[in-house]
Amino acid sequence: MNALAAEIQSWRQALAARDFRGAAGLPSDSAVVLITGREARAIPPGRMAWSPLPPRLAQAPDNAFRDPERLEYGGAREAEARRAYESLALSPDAAGRAGALVRLARVYRDPGRDEEALAAYNRLAACQGVSLISVPADLVARRAHCTLLRSLGRQAAAESEISSLRRDWLAGHWLLDRPSFLLVEEQLSALSGAFKEHPTSVCHRAVELTQTVARPV
Repeated sequence: MNALAAEIQSWRQALAARDFRGAAGLPSDSAVVLITGREARAIPPGRMAWSPLPPRLAQAPDNAFRDPERLEYGGAREAEARRAYESLALSPDAAGRAGALVRLARVYRDPGRDEEALAAYNRLAACQGVSLISVPADLVARRAHCTLLRSLGRQAAAESEISSLRRDWLAGHWLLDRPSFLLVEEQLSALSGAFKEHPTSVCHRAVELTQTVARPV
């Protein structure tokens, strides 16, 4: 009992000092849940399936692409739309690049320019820390890349990328809110049922606690 009391006191002191180094040695069924006014996350990462307060990621406003989308859907002006998206994809702003690249890949896929679409998804996967409709852009890119490879019959390449994506997903590489988590889990499960094997022994209890603590009053 003295040992347990000492351990609890040690954690209290560490948390008060915001020293989370000891969390790395926690058992797999334990985690430190850090709750601030802006986010709720587990330390080490990957111990929560989803969070009621995931990290806020930048996203380009939809009206940033209004003109090229009018060209894209205006009939027989896809080449102009493509050039507009290609220009916007050179933006120094990562959120703007991500929005342009996902649309550029779409324009390439319609006429069957699959190699260009794959290249656009690869560029999109490098846009980290930004989102597309509340889902991290790199996650969107990697799922779409896997789906396209499989549709092209490139099974070996697709399975390799799906395996890599699954490892990162189960390791908690992306922390989403609950609606986004459930949506993406269903999408990824279409690639492989193994994506539903999320290690949630800690996740569910951690999420219950963060919902209680983070709930607005």
